[in-house]
Amino acid sequence: MLRPLLLATLVAGLGGPASAELVDARLGPAEGGPALWLAFDTQPRAVRAAGEAPGIFEIDGVASPARVIEVALPAALERIVLAPVDADTVRLTLSGAIAGADAQLREGGVLIHLAEAERAAAASEPTPPAQRAPRELRAPGDSPVEPAPAASPSAADAVRDDETVAGPCAATQAQIAASPWDLDALSGHAACLAAEGLTDQAIGLYERVLAFEPGHYQAAMGLARLRTQRGETSVARELFLEAARNARTDGEALQARAAARRLEEG
Repeated sequence: MLRPLLLATLVAGLGGPASAELVDARLGPAEGGPALWLAFDTQPRAVRAAGEAPGIFEIDGVASPARVIEVALPAALERIVLAPVDADTVRLTLSGAIAGADAQLREGGVLIHLAEAERAAAASEPTPPAQRAPRELRAPGDSPVEPAPAASPSAADAVRDDETVAGPCAATQAQIAASPWDLDALSGHAACLAAEGLTDQAIGLYERVLAFEPGHYQAAMGLARLRTQRGETSVARELFLEAARNARTDGEALQARAAARRLEEG
């Protein structure tokens, strides 16, 4: 069963009780191409195209802070941007290899059918034998009530060739291949990469997690340690304090504050 690809704790009270907030999103195949399902905690009122370019919509009845969500692993959809238009409307911008997009209001959220640019080109031109076929994405089905989850993505399609890591990190890499938006799994893989000396890759993964969920404890702590190793003590201290504010237990909070205090004391 596919896990939710996106899950965020959004700032409470941004739009009042009448506005919905994004609580879940899933990306994967549907009839005619990939589809993105956006679920909200209450029913949005309307969705409409908001620009000539594909993938730009305005959703009424939705409250969200400005947010940029980078898709961590290869897919036709590369980035999801939410920007408030007013207290009750959000502009949604999808970017990537997208030739077209059609949004429909459904019970509990918005379903967006995507036309991949590669797919559109393939329809008008013969595909050379050596050309790699478009990736198959995994996502919920096209249900009018709640999209049904599909099978998990394959590891071969879920990881970048230049980020493939054998040995000790193979297991954590397989976890994010199966659940590419599991933030704890991404942070665990980043920790493994850091332990193996692949610092730049580890920092990149930690930053992706924090871009989606600011204050994610495991990611903030891991990134703070790497910044400390690089001598970026001011940045590291702020990350430790952010981790302390978002700790799940008193022990985690104490550990993070102690690390910040050590940096402050020099």
